[in-house]
Amino acid sequence: MKKKVLLLSIISILCLTSCDRKGSWQSFTIQDEIIGYDDTNCTIGHQVDPFNTSMVVRYFFDKKNKNADEIKNNIINIYTDEIIRFHKLFDRHYYYADSNGNLINNLKVINESYGTNEEIQIDKDLYDCLKFCYSSYSLTNGMFNIFTGGLTDFWEGCFSSYNNYMDVYDYDPYVNNDAKTRLENLVSAIPNTLENYNNQLTFNEENYSVKFNNILNSSSYRPYISLGGIAKGYATDKVKQKLIDNGYKDGILFSGGSSLESLSEPIYTKKSGGMSIETRDPNSFDGSAFSIKVSNQFNYSTSGNYTVNKHYCVIDGVLVLNRHHIINPFTGYPESYYRSVSILSYSLSSAYLDILSTALMNMSIEEGMKLRKDLNYQFDTFYLVQKYNNGNLKDYSLKVHYTNNVNNTLELANGIEGVYEK
Repeated sequence: MKKKVLLLSIISILCLTSCDRKGSWQSFTIQDEIIGYDDTNCTIGHQVDPFNTSMVVRYFFDKKNKNADEIKNNIINIYTDEIIRFHKLFDRHYYYADSNGNLINNLKVINESYGTNEEIQIDKDLYDCLKFCYSSYSLTNGMFNIFTGGLTDFWEGCFSSYNNYMDVYDYDPYVNNDAKTRLENLVSAIPNTLENYNNQLTFNEENYSVKFNNILNSSSYRPYISLGGIAKGYATDKVKQKLIDNGYKDGILFSGGSSLESLSEPIYTKKSGGMSIETRDPNSFDGSAFSIKVSNQFNYSTSGNYTVNKHYCVIDGVLVLNRHHIINPFTGYPESYYRSVSILSYSLSSAYLDILSTALMNMSIEEGMKLRKDLNYQFDTFYLVQKYNNGNLKDYSLKVHYTNNVNNTLELANGIEGVYEK
């Protein structure tokens, strides 16, 4: 049966508007380049964009404030310094040197220590992030697994190889047996039981060190740690707290197009009914699928399967298989349940929401509702579901399955149906 592949892309996932107080909003981008190295001596360098994305701050400057430029510069400096610091810790592709020229023990160093029985002493923030990820394995029934770096690299290769629908026969495991065998071997290297997961890393809290154990006794395939599903959210949480500690509270942190954090309760939006958050229609470059309004301190995270250059579809008859960057660690394949999953919470951190939105992309709605109950309903979910008619990508329907209409502010775009999930 003939299969074909089509590429879908997205420009941005979220946007926001609104204001009541006298003054003005200003948006500024946090973007800088750093040098990452291929070697531990830090001599062969490359320019690297922190977290491979742009961070944006929208900050409200009161009309009476005469120090807007100073505030803006301070925010940029705090944000830039922290984001660069966390990127260097969480990067699994490059080595970095500190201000004294010494090698930073980051995620790449940990991955390279696999099976050596060596304890790697690391920064407390990296240690705490790894421990936090460990605690999330059972909560998500293994759907959030940090040992999927090999799978991520496999699918990144598929995305970079895509040019036209005939290319799929060269690399997609659904139609290429060699690719299927490689994918199965990569999955076999992932600790997909609680016992194996717990034994993969040994933690020593006395000196914040970790040991990456070879529990498979295999030289052919091995696990690689990737923090791609949490790194940006975890770092943004830390930036947020540092900004608040320095008195900067009237703003929104917009992290790479997929998550939002308010620095404090946005009281300046209450007259207009709240801060408007729009989630993109996956079939449009500038259209919104739905929007909500919030007027409390909030965090919002979206995981979607239509990121630019990281998505295509395989069509087999009436079957449409979405290929994207969120991978089921048990099967090795991306799931096709949803186009996106968005989560709103007034109490859970962005790091937590990143974990949950990633895991929920790999779960049915029923499984996701159980997870929400297990967390005492501390978050609300918006599932964007797209169904195709007989495998025709131009003949589809969109539905938003939601757990809360957010004080009756949920607005759906024309032609999109809403389904309330109790």
